[in-house]
Amino acid sequence: MIKEKLKYGAENVTSNEELQILTGLSHREVVATVSQERKQGTPILSTTKGKGGYFMPDTNPEKASREIRDCIRTIERRAKNSFIAVQTLKKEADRLDVMLSGQMEIPHV
Repeated sequence: MIKEKLKYGAENVTSNEELQILTGLSHREVVATVSQERKQGTPILSTTKGKGGYFMPDTNPEKASREIRDCIRTIERRAKNSFIAVQTLKKEADRLDVMLSGQMEIPHV
């Protein structure tokens, strides 16, 4: 569904907003559909450069390889930052659990 709407090469990026118009999907539905198509093996690339959006790898193998590796780096950075955020939140939740478990309950009179 999304793949058919995309052009080849990073210079031909299609924004999420454009895909919403072309498909009738919401922002979240576009993201979910891209994710689903990627899970099925479609190499949909994305970029945050310029207007940002999605595209298929260039038809030139050398250029396609660079585009794919750029996308991989971006996704890996995002994943690393998400992992760090999860670890920070887990530590805070654990700290609060320890603090709360140390509180004594006051019996009702």
